[in-house]
Amino acid sequence: MTAFDPTQFIQFHKVFSELSVAQSETVLLFAIGIPYEDIADFRHISVKSVRRHLHESMKKLSIFSLNSLRSVIIIRLFLFTFNGISAGQ
Repeated sequence: MTAFDPTQFIQFHKVFSELSVAQSETVLLFAIGIPYEDIADFRHISVKSVRRHLHESMKKLSIFSLNSLRSVIIIRLFLFTFNGISAGQ
């Protein structure tokens, strides 16, 4: 089984084409449990920007809570990974 590499954000962006690349990167890191401060350090942005990316992503996806956002991200990521495996990619 192949594992998803969280450093390959461009591939993940295909799953969330309605989000910007910055928003996709932020929501992925959030979904896998990285704290806001660590996301900010990793992306070289402020914690305030991390929160803004998450809330703008929620608006674009019509999601009303961070827990729901995390669930949607994990489900889409699973489906993306599963489809890639079943397609032999």
